[in-house]
Amino acid sequence: MGVERIHACLNHCILYRGKYENLDKCPTCGAGRYKRNDIFQGDDEAFTNGKKRKKNDAPDPSEEDTCLGIDEKKRRIPALVMWYLNPIDRLRRIFANPAIAKLMQKLSHPADATQWQRFNELYPEFAKDPRNVRFVLITDGMNPFGERNSTHSTWPKRKYTMLCGLIQGPKQPGIDIDVFLEPLMEDMAKLWNDGVKMTDSLIKKDFTFRGMILTTINDYPANFSLFGQIKGKKGCLSCLDAMTSMYLNGSKKVVYTKYRRFLVEGHRYRRRQFNNHFDGKDEKCSVPRRRHDSKHVFDMVKKINIVYGKKIKRTKPLLKDLEVPHAIDCMHLKKNVFDSTICTLMDVKGKTKDGLKSRRDLVNMKIRSELHPVEQGNGKFMLPVASFNLTSAEKRELSLVSMKDLSISGYNAHDCHMMMMVFLAIAIRVINPAFVRTVVTRMVYFFNKISQKEIRKDELDSLQEFCTETMAQLKMCFSPSFFDIMPHLIVHMVDQIRALGPVYLHEMWA
Repeated sequence: MGVERIHACLNHCILYRGKYENLDKCPTCGAGRYKRNDIFQGDDEAFTNGKKRKKNDAPDPSEEDTCLGIDEKKRRIPALVMWYLNPIDRLRRIFANPAIAKLMQKLSHPADATQWQRFNELYPEFAKDPRNVRFVLITDGMNPFGERNSTHSTWPKRKYTMLCGLIQGPKQPGIDIDVFLEPLMEDMAKLWNDGVKMTDSLIKKDFTFRGMILTTINDYPANFSLFGQIKGKKGCLSCLDAMTSMYLNGSKKVVYTKYRRFLVEGHRYRRRQFNNHFDGKDEKCSVPRRRHDSKHVFDMVKKINIVYGKKIKRTKPLLKDLEVPHAIDCMHLKKNVFDSTICTLMDVKGKTKDGLKSRRDLVNMKIRSELHPVEQGNGKFMLPVASFNLTSAEKRELSLVSMKDLSISGYNAHDCHMMMMVFLAIAIRVINPAFVRTVVTRMVYFFNKISQKEIRKDELDSLQEFCTETMAQLKMCFSPSFFDIMPHLIVHMVDQIRALGPVYLHEMWA
């Protein structure tokens, strides 16, 4: 399996491949392709193996330079490098093993989901050969030299996870990441349109292998960088233009608080007597129609010419037959929801969703008058105790916190997963307000339920009702500033399971 080292513009404008392969400067911004070092001859000389070369010494062509990213012909160090690992080479290697080739003829759990089945109906020729592969594209950032990391391995630990590209730092490409995805997209287009000849070592015959990208998994900021996903007031992956939001003048943020519309018609939380626990207004609208399917998105953008990144491109044809083209990543969802919940309960400074600003939001909304800040007369305010505010004794009994300063910090995504799935429901029993304890326990139960490897289809409707009622109860407990985009995405997880199968198959660390 080969690794292709592709030089890139330092400003993320282009990759030096194809028609740009022989250029020494970026045609867009004019930045040089190679690093400059005036100690050596002009711009073209560099050091080898950490040793400086004298001006009159010519480079020895017999010396081997094994440093990744070094151009052996010109012996100059590129300003930025991308390492591309062709997935087609890995697929050939898979089919070269008879034992693995046998497994490739079997179907797996996502085949029971509606998106897989609908795709099979639309493209029967693709579905006819079980060896054809449906890929999931995942992107994420990493810091291999972080403070808590003494050792790091970038290579995926799971057997059938393929690392296809590494983009050199220190700056992340942001919205210019499409430049670095070009080699992969070209190979994916080749697999879908024409296919690639491969040999199945199990039956000793050649066949035409084809593949397609079934969905993508990214954290929330990456959806905007990769796909131009709307953010802000219309920031939901599923609601799109049907999204409702409000701006909090006190907290200076956009929140999404309309959870009662997801409840069934006639639910008791829709009654006017509960308005004070929500936003003070009647909410009679029904469940918004799911808009985030590929056909709807395709119709929105098919006539738009987009200036994206640093190159002018036209929108490329989308595969408009996918129900969930971009999945909500449950790994990041659990981490962010747990972080907001535990920091609000523990009143962690700088991270809590409850404070003077959020209490002023209650004043502006004219709701929950018992929680309004009380002015002390000396320019300071006293915040009445809310049901979710823990006492010092309760914080000490909460087994998740540091006994030194009664705070919680230094946890990663996997720590959040374990604390949310296992420990939070146990630790939350020390809280005295029964309603808060019940609501948090219901949320933990929901995440445990959707994380199971097997879920019955006839349970999904009741699970959706349980989820929407739990979110409405959370809204009754916490301040409006708690409800950024992450809690809102929870209400769409059941629909995603219906389309893509169990959550463990479409979250970041799957």
